[in-house]
Amino acid sequence: MQLYNPLYERELEIIKKTELNRLETLKKIRSKLDFVKKWHSQELEMYKKIVEHMSESIWIWDKDERTVYANPNFCKLLWYSLEEMIWRESYDFRDEESSRTVANNNEIRKEWEASKYEWVLKAKDWTLIPVLCSWTPIPGGWTVWIMTDLREMKSLKKVEEDLKQLNKVKDEFISIVGHELRTPLTIVKWYLNMVLDGDMWEINDNIKQALTASYESSAAMIMLINDMLDLSKIESGNMQYYDEKLNIVDFSQKLYQDLDIIAKEKEINLRFTIDGEFKKNEITIDPGKLKQTLINLINNALKFTNKWGYVDFRIKDLWKTLVFEVEDTWIWISEEKIHKIFDKFFQVDSYKHRTVEWLWLGLAISQRIIKHYDSKIDVNSVEWVWTKFYFELKK
Repeated sequence: MQLYNPLYERELEIIKKTELNRLETLKKIRSKLDFVKKWHSQELEMYKKIVEHMSESIWIWDKDERTVYANPNFCKLLWYSLEEMIWRESYDFRDEESSRTVANNNEIRKEWEASKYEWVLKAKDWTLIPVLCSWTPIPGGWTVWIMTDLREMKSLKKVEEDLKQLNKVKDEFISIVGHELRTPLTIVKWYLNMVLDGDMWEINDNIKQALTASYESSAAMIMLINDMLDLSKIESGNMQYYDEKLNIVDFSQKLYQDLDIIAKEKEINLRFTIDGEFKKNEITIDPGKLKQTLINLINNALKFTNKWGYVDFRIKDLWKTLVFEVEDTWIWISEEKIHKIFDKFFQVDSYKHRTVEWLWLGLAISQRIIKHYDSKIDVNSVEWVWTKFYFELKK
């Protein structure tokens, strides 16, 4: 005969209550995600209608140069239906000379440098149509082409106006894509953070490791999207600068303290030094933009510095100017690529870092911010020794 065990009953009750709480939490999460999915779908449908009704021709390729989308205006231009174009090679719709232009500029496209071309397209009835193309890369290796029929351009003034409109459409497209990606990613990151912090339920080490990787990937994607939006604002002239008097010593010390925490986590020695008397330690600048620039440079150095290495962050007082320097002891950049370091989506691939593939906008944004203040960021690199980024600002 089995004896009644009150402890056993109590344990079963606790387990039952725990599982019910977990199911209730999962229902809430599912409800939230369903709402985000519905909202996201409605927003995408609205922007899809905008693209479909644009007067410009939009043509999108995948990384293998196959057609994945064409708006109605582009289909009308070539007298094809969308179904006839989907997944067909792009060269099916270009003349031989235009195909050679694409092939000759593949290296530029690999470096993710947006460009403009004059092409001749082939319509379904073999009519040749001259077009002006402006293209921009988007993450995933896809390419967005925005085209204007040159036959419709009657004067140089109209050509200039259309080019401005093309750039505006490109910036708006990047902005739309960026905002539509950032919102759901932010929500996913928030839920992952809640699970990792134990706010929902306990998780084992294997699940925690997988969720941590997902959290870091979503955070990196959000950072890339924010950088894309910032760069789009800068290039379109819509970036706002809020200059004020800034105590550079106090500002830099606080920045160093914040970044030193990250350096210690990576087991890297971040060293901060101030050279000079600093009789006048105030400059007029946008503190947020200067902070963004220095964080980009220092994070870049920390990203590629080996464990137990060091990164130097220095400020020098040269009477009329202040010099900011960030020097590391690990990464170096070859001479043939050093002039491209500030290009958009520049990828580091030196002999010393064959395993590193880096796609980032931080340096491109930093260079453009400093250019706004009539200066520029320079870089020196000594093979196997160090790389130093530096710039000057007027007092």
